[in-house]
Amino acid sequence: MNSISQFLKHIRRYKTTLLISICTLIVGVGIFLFWINPLITTKKELKSRIIQEKLLLGKYEKKLKNAKSLEEQLKQKQQELQRLQKQLFPGKDPYELAAKLEGISKSNVTVRSYQVVSTKDYSLYSEVRFRFVLETDIYGLYKLANWFSQSPYVIVKELQIRYMSRGKGRSGLRVNLTISALLQKRT
Repeated sequence: MNSISQFLKHIRRYKTTLLISICTLIVGVGIFLFWINPLITTKKELKSRIIQEKLLLGKYEKKLKNAKSLEEQLKQKQQELQRLQKQLFPGKDPYELAAKLEGISKSNVTVRSYQVVSTKDYSLYSEVRFRFVLETDIYGLYKLANWFSQSPYVIVKELQIRYMSRGKGRSGLRVNLTISALLQKRT
């Protein structure tokens, strides 16, 4: 009991110091709970948010790199499309090409018959195969061959030339011609 009474004497003696210490402790705990603890919590939330933002930024950078490669591929495809469009017949109907062929040299080439043999549709263009029967002379054949060599959209698949006599010094050539042409697809 003696030690308890001595303890109580010390408490009474240092009552003011003890009271100041307890008040300081309560104020310190209050400051910690109401000011420092929210700051620590906010700091942790901001750190986790920064980490999430960095991860998201990394994903966007990766997508941006992929987009750049896709953009380069798109430019290549556009260049290829432009190159291909230069090789397409500007008309959209196969019979426009037949009419153009007939109009090359009206005086020298006569179209006796023609037909569309086959048509293959691709995504942006159609490949059309024609068969023509023409009557012409050597000059008309030359003009026709020259036109074929200058037009990028026509490919001669088959060419048969026969001499044809029309009586009393008149002669000519009968040409069986199969061509393939790339036409713009109808929209």
